[in-house]
Amino acid sequence: APNSYQPVNTLYCVKATYSLEDGATTPQRIRVNNQARTGSVTGPSRGGLPGNNDAFLQAIVRGNNKGELAVGPRFLPDFLKGPYWIVHYDSDAGEAIITGGAPTQTGENGLCKGARGSFFNPNGNGEGLWVFTRE
Repeated sequence: APNSYQPVNTLYCVKATYSLEDGATTPQRIRVNNQARTGSVTGPSRGGLPGNNDAFLQAIVRGNNKGELAVGPRFLPDFLKGPYWIVHYDSDAGEAIITGGAPTQTGENGLCKGARGSFFNPNGNGEGLWVFTRE
């Protein structure tokens, strides 16, 4: 489904590649390369954000919880990067499920919903659920 940074016309052949950055750093840093096709499976290729390339986005492992990442443009300070959670990971099966932040608000009928927006993150980053598989 579309979200604020992935309009419906960019949901063709979506893929994301995560690779550890060189050197041992704390927190651990991961290079993020998002790609998709626009308009159709043969449409022009584009990154996850305008002007994106494999060095534009970066994820960091937050705290001691290896299931929580902070993701954003690499030029942003770490505290401004948005929360993402690895809900499921199976290396042998080549699959993962990632959500755009933990639910923090009560929605309709007592159900959960993502974080509210702020000045630096107007959409609250509480959106998005991705199922990753290896080809």
